[in-house]
Amino acid sequence: MKIIKRKRLLDIILLIVIILLTTSLIIKFTYENEEEMIRGGLKGQIAFGIYNKGKILDSGSSIDSDMANHTLNISHNLYHERKYKIIVLVDFEQVEFLVDNKKVYSYDVDMEAVDEVEVDINVDYSKDAKELCYLIIKKPEYFTDERDIRELSSLKELMCLRYNLNENPKHIIYEKNLDSIDGKPLDEIFLTDKEEELKVITASNSNEEKKLVLGNLREHEIDYAVVQFVNWEQVPFQNGNRVNYFELMPDGNISYSVNIPEANKDSIVQYVAFSYPYTISENGLYSLVMGTFRVTVL
Repeated sequence: MKIIKRKRLLDIILLIVIILLTTSLIIKFTYENEEEMIRGGLKGQIAFGIYNKGKILDSGSSIDSDMANHTLNISHNLYHERKYKIIVLVDFEQVEFLVDNKKVYSYDVDMEAVDEVEVDINVDYSKDAKELCYLIIKKPEYFTDERDIRELSSLKELMCLRYNLNENPKHIIYEKNLDSIDGKPLDEIFLTDKEEELKVITASNSNEEKKLVLGNLREHEIDYAVVQFVNWEQVPFQNGNRVNYFELMPDGNISYSVNIPEANKDSIVQYVAFSYPYTISENGLYSLVMGTFRVTVL
């Protein structure tokens, strides 16, 4: 009888030890996961916004002045230093702006790994202008290649703040004679050699013909305003337009022929599409902007 009681006591003690060990492991696992989540939440964050007279000006809102006097704030918490380039577009055309009483077409900001900067910007525009856009480009001097798909994809993402300037209607002339592509769209904007095969292009000679494929991933029609940059200076398309407009049906794809712009060796070319031109609102997809993979001119 004593042996049985002793065995039961040992079993109980063993069970308690197992429970304590299991609980300890669960607590440790939870703590380590939370610590990892905290570390992940602190690093890799980028924030940006516009201040007007000390108040935040939400992207998609309206500006009632004939001149923009804004403060652009950029803050990030990264593992490394980073450069940003600021570009200002009025009706999707690059314009001069004032920083420190100097006229510039773009403005570079160098930031430490954990940093915050403010840039005072003044922009003039005509009374007929419809939309103001601040475009922020990360790592503007970074050349990509096909081996670094993560960096390629990251540099497709552009930061953008867009604002209404007046409510007058804007007449848009859409590009015609486009080639439709069968199948579901895979991307909003993609530069390729053949529209039947979306193959990444990271290098090209000037004047080579490529296919700019635009896709509509939504269940309703969408418009795009598309521009092209060489070393972050806007250049016209071969038809002479600085901005081309496209209208896409739901779940549709179209192909548009472009020639890689004339540029010096090792220049960077990128095509950028802005959705819903001149129809942005605070409640809409006002800041949606997409870029192609960067192309290096050989």
